[in-house]
Amino acid sequence: MMKKYSFLLKGVALIFAYILTARLGLSLSAVSGFATLIWLPTGLSFAALFFWGQSFWPCIALGALIANYWTGAPLWVAFMIAIGNTLEAILGVWFFHRFAGMETRLERIRHVTVLVVFVALLSTMVSASIGTTTLDFAGLVKPGQFAETWWSWWIGDVLSNLVIAPLLLVWSRAPRFDKNLGRRIEGIVLTLAVVILCTFVFTSRESDPVAPYIRTHWIFILLIWTTLRFGQHANVLLTMILSSIAIWGTVLGVGPYQEQSLNDNLVLVQIFTAAVALSGLFFGALGREKDEALRMRSDFISIASHELRTPITSLNLSMLVLKSQMKSNDAILNQAMETLERQSSKLSTLTESLLDVTRIESGNLVLGKTDLDLSVFLTEISGHFRELLQQTQCELSLDIAPGIRGNFSPYSIEQVLTNLMMNAMKYGGGRPVAISLKKNGALVTLSVRDHGPGIPAESYEKIFGKFERLQENTNRQGIGLGLYISKLIVEAHHGKISVNSEMGKGSTFIVELPLT
Repeated sequence: MMKKYSFLLKGVALIFAYILTARLGLSLSAVSGFATLIWLPTGLSFAALFFWGQSFWPCIALGALIANYWTGAPLWVAFMIAIGNTLEAILGVWFFHRFAGMETRLERIRHVTVLVVFVALLSTMVSASIGTTTLDFAGLVKPGQFAETWWSWWIGDVLSNLVIAPLLLVWSRAPRFDKNLGRRIEGIVLTLAVVILCTFVFTSRESDPVAPYIRTHWIFILLIWTTLRFGQHANVLLTMILSSIAIWGTVLGVGPYQEQSLNDNLVLVQIFTAAVALSGLFFGALGREKDEALRMRSDFISIASHELRTPITSLNLSMLVLKSQMKSNDAILNQAMETLERQSSKLSTLTESLLDVTRIESGNLVLGKTDLDLSVFLTEISGHFRELLQQTQCELSLDIAPGIRGNFSPYSIEQVLTNLMMNAMKYGGGRPVAISLKKNGALVTLSVRDHGPGIPAESYEKIFGKFERLQENTNRQGIGLGLYISKLIVEAHHGKISVNSEMGKGSTFIVELPLT
């Protein structure tokens, strides 16, 4: 019983909504009395059949019949127009289900393409063709106006499927509002900027001082920016608002489209509205696909890194067992074991680096800050490099001021120092390496200096990028993640990392961290 009442309630609501939106559309300078700037019921009908099912088609037919008969069409003409409007909605929904399924978010290029090509451009030809032909037979189309009437009818339906249908599809799902205050403020500022700019553009007169400096293409910059940052929910809502402002201003005879007849000006508004809708929909889908691709890449790296940990651990354990059973005088086996250990260590380092990147970029890095005597901690860490320093024949000098305490993450600080030291020993092998720790007011400065070949000034920023390596050092081992990870960790501590270098004389990496 409840389902029956729900069906009847939806049906009555659809009929009334169709009639009211139709009357609103026909009030905007309709060509031949029935082809209008934007036929709002088209997008409404598509969304109703999409969400509620094809069984609601009689409601669309009845609403179209009443609306057109009310406008002054003979009963048989209104009946034929209603058939075209109903077939248009049924065909549009069939196309969308066939090629895009039940997707409503329009976050894929394929789904937007289906909406534009099959729903907006193709299905609407049915209604335009049946309606215009019927009006022509009834003598309601002036001689020579058939093409103009068909075009206006078709464009009006197309715009409804580009503006109204996406709005109803996308907003059928509640948006996920960002909890970040900065992004919320950005969203509010961008929305207000787009609306204010569009209002200025479409309400200014030629005599206004600002008129020569206002151009419609400025709107696209802000709209695309908003769409890429906040997705299709922001895009379809702004598109509807901008279209309403543009139509309102043009009907009042102000704005950039005021030099020709009202019908010609409204055609220009139609073109503007279509450009706004198309650019917003496609850029929104493109931005979402880019974000999804980046997320999938991070997920893959994270899963692969986690899965690699198990065989690497088993490999290391097996090597320890094998090494304990080996004869110490077997030079060949000892050399092979050293190679295995070295390669296993490289694989472990790579796996941990990839995991660190995915943790940091996904926001899952837990710093675990604690009150730490940084002077003592760095002195202890420096001792861990003794064996590597001997292998690379580097001499380490320490200049660590005592008693520097602060709120730091021990693991993260160790990781940063390890990355900087590994680079210093790798590129300045056989030459001295110096670690310095100083207190400078509320900041602590950690520096690592090597005496390697140096870094060109134009590469200072580049080397902190992901997978970035200097061209002249591509023969060195490494994948270019150490400095990138160090930079992200330092920034997570609200600090900064930089480099000073002189070609042929070495480089100094400087880390500045707040003590609290």
